[in-house]
Amino acid sequence: SEEKDQSMDIEDITFEQADFQLENRNCCWIFMIHIYAILYKRFWWSSRDFKGLICQVLLPVVLVGILFALVNQELLDQKELQLSPQQYKDYGY
Repeated sequence: SEEKDQSMDIEDITFEQADFQLENRNCCWIFMIHIYAILYKRFWWSSRDFKGLICQVLLPVVLVGILFALVNQELLDQKELQLSPQQYKDYGY
């Protein structure tokens, strides 16, 4: 019977909410703390994932570089266009 007296029901257990000294901070500062924590966690998780780093950073940079090289080469191979007002119809504006 003493064991039953010493044991508590789940309803009787209360946990105090940790405030982490947030009462003295405004909502923007708390938001910035959360953003920092998310970015910090993301940095450390992504630093361990080498394939993800390659696919998210290096591969797009290389593909955009190749695209710019191809577009630049195409622009260099075209002949110059001669523009004049005679090419357009006179609509009488």
